Amino acid sequence: VETGALRQLTDDVRNDWNPAWSPDGRWVVFDSDRGGQPDLWVVASEGGPARRVTSDLAAEGPASWSPDGRTVVYAPTSTRVSIDVIPADGGTARTLVGLDGYSANAIAVSPDGRTALYVSNRSGNPDIWSVSLAGGEPTSFAASPVFDGDPQWSPDGSQVAFTSSRSGTADLWVMPAAGGEPPRLTDWPSDEGGARWSPDGSTISFTSTRDATQPEVWSIPATGGEARRITRTNVSAQEVRWAQDGRT
Repeated sequence: VETGALRQLTDDVRNDWNPAWSPDGRWVVFDSDRGGQPDLWVVASEGGPARRVTSDLAAEGPASWSPDGRTVVYAPTSTRVSIDVIPADGGTARTLVGLDGYSANAIAVSPDGRTALYVSNRSGNPDIWSVSLAGGEPTSFAASPVFDGDPQWSPDGSQVAFTSSRSGTADLWVMPAAGGEPPRLTDWPSDEGGARWSPDGSTISFTSTRDATQPEVWSIPATGGEARRITRTNVSAQEVRWAQDGRT
């Protein structure tokens, strides 16, 4: 970050994508088809040989780390059979949720490592579901007759921000982790989404086209209030990430 210098982390003739930092920053899990199909691999953030984590017949999707960095949670993208948990250093995967042919994506593990939220169409349209990482039946977390998705835990695990079109356009909503009626955080005729919490939980960044032709980055207090535009590039902003110090 200090110098802006780029360092190549993986170098293979096949494709690598969907990188995600481990909680301690020492590892990066990513998708790669270097083994012949999309599987999960892990590489040290300082570089070196990558280690294959999954090697079954399914094509794996993006992975989410457990807070202790010992396991990753993922959903196969081709077979739509289950959401699985596997040790980050490889081994036997454990089925967390059977999907019975329904889709699953946007998996988010709670900061205490006890619960995973995910988006599924098992009720007929995309809704947010909750399941214990210890196992058990999933329960509905946020549901409406239209789209609910992209759940994001607050740093202390007490709230979840998500995108919903229940108001007619895609807006940001925040729900207590224990459940209840979610208050609407943004209210604008254009679509908004991609909520990401600042490290201290005081601010939520998001993307919006509210006064630009392309999605730009905005931020808003997590308790509600006036949104502030962060970028002015007129180049489509796809996804936002905070630095650990919360300053950028």
